[in-house]
Amino acid sequence: PLLPAQNIPLSQALLSVVFQHKDLLEKWRFSFKLPSAGNSNLLLTGVPGVCDKVATRQDFSQFIQSLESRTSDAALIKPAFVKRVLASRACRYAIMFGDALSQERCEKLIEDLSECELCFVCAHGRPSVVPLLDMRTLADE
Repeated sequence: PLLPAQNIPLSQALLSVVFQHKDLLEKWRFSFKLPSAGNSNLLLTGVPGVCDKVATRQDFSQFIQSLESRTSDAALIKPAFVKRVLASRACRYAIMFGDALSQERCEKLIEDLSECELCFVCAHGRPSVVPLLDMRTLADE
């Protein structure tokens, strides 16, 4: 929960987004009280937590802005806060360059990587492999 609750002034367009995507916002554990007629202040009463990190009022605002341009695929949108936290955790606990691995672990890793669509980048989009050998130079020899 967000304590204390915070008033967030929203444009009519963004209030409309909140009304339209109320169920999705609640699914992601954002809780709020909708404004009464003639008022444009939403009362944000709770935000989600992921991996001991808690979303902020800005995360809520960013999420509704990202939903503003969405129609049919809005349910597929994840709050940027959630993506940020999960990407950070994914990299922090990943195998790092220089880690000692058994032959069995290496084989399992290559087998698992062969099933990934983006096996050469981390959750942040950074390269996750280092070339060990240029096969073209071997062909020349």
